[in-house]
Amino acid sequence: MTKFRNGEGNPLKGQALADAIKRHGAEVFSAARADDPDWAPDLRNADLRRRILRGADLRWANLSLADLSGADLRNADLRNADLTGARMNHIILVNADLRDADLREAKLISADLSGAKLTGADLRWAKLSGADLRGANLNLAKLYKADLREADLRGAKLTCADLTQANLSGADLSRADLRNADLRNADLSGVKGLLDPVAWITQHCETRDDGWIVAYKAVGETIYASPWGEPQPDLEITEECNPCRTVDCGCGVNVATLEWVTANYPNHEIWEILVHPLGAVIPYATDGKFRASRARWSKRVQVCMRGETND
Repeated sequence: MTKFRNGEGNPLKGQALADAIKRHGAEVFSAARADDPDWAPDLRNADLRRRILRGADLRWANLSLADLSGADLRNADLRNADLTGARMNHIILVNADLRDADLREAKLISADLSGAKLTGADLRWAKLSGADLRGANLNLAKLYKADLREADLRGAKLTCADLTQANLSGADLSRADLRNADLRNADLSGVKGLLDPVAWITQHCETRDDGWIVAYKAVGETIYASPWGEPQPDLEITEECNPCRTVDCGCGVNVATLEWVTANYPNHEIWEILVHPLGAVIPYATDGKFRASRARWSKRVQVCMRGETND
């Protein structure tokens, strides 16, 4: 690493390091790591616009307020990097590793983050409008008040992500995994790809003329066992219902389609149960289960084969 040290023999940093990167590219990082595996690059305020740094090892780098606009860092390792306030518009971070990176207030407008690993990353107040996040892993990411307008989040993993007060207007969330994500006060206007509860009910359930939805429930020793005693026809039951659609199975009267019940509880007694449409919650990632605040036992059914019932 001799050629990447200053006159006193100390590692280059800041713009001097950026200039070395301009001349030698990602070689700087591989040489520095070979000399000192614990080296943490100091590139605060550095100008790295349009630099080609594919696969660069930037673990623990301090890139706060750096300008990386238009740079190519695909497959780069940026774990635990400090990118607070960095300017990264139009950057290419395809398949980059940004786990636990600090990206607070970073500007990532129209950035390509497809396939990037962002588990646990801090993206609070980040500007990500128009960003490509297809297939990105954002599990446990902090996205409080992040600007994700028109972002492409198709197939993104957002399990347990904090999206409170995030602006997702116009974003595409098709096939995104939102299980246990926090979407309180998020702007979802014009969002594409989220499950339409009315369309789902129409496709998977019968709705009676009086508006009640026909669903089914296994009775007996199940994890969804009834706390309301023995079922009786026309007995109405109520329960406080978790309204959050990112929660697959929350409090409430948990019910399901007949197909789901027979597949998961083939040897149990099964009852038809009527669900009041007001207060029904269809999770975004439902596999057939949903819940309600108000329901009424209808009748016991005898299952002949999956999807068919007899009284």
